[in-house]
Amino acid sequence: MPRKVYSKKLKESIFKRLAPPNAEKAPDIARETNIPVNTLYTWRSKVLKSNPTSNKKASKWSSGDKFQAVLETASLSELETAKYCREKDIYVEDLKTFFGKDSTVFI
Repeated sequence: MPRKVYSKKLKESIFKRLAPPNAEKAPDIARETNIPVNTLYTWRSKVLKSNPTSNKKASKWSSGDKFQAVLETASLSELETAKYCREKDIYVEDLKTFFGKDSTVFI
């Protein structure tokens, strides 16, 4: 069976749909586009590997790293906190989890 070739433009548009923060589920996109779900996962994986970040994902941060992030953002405005999170490659929601259950009190 010949291998199907997809355009770069199509791949990029699909990746945007798969990427956070509003990532759509690959199986849903696969049904809509008739692109095999494994192909979608492969595309996403290749793009993520080609754009490595220097920062750790929040789930892999040590408790010391989390505490440091809390200290560094405690006095920041909402916009400054969002910028900090982008620089650290985490979501504001991740940062809120570092505070605990009542995170909205602090942010």
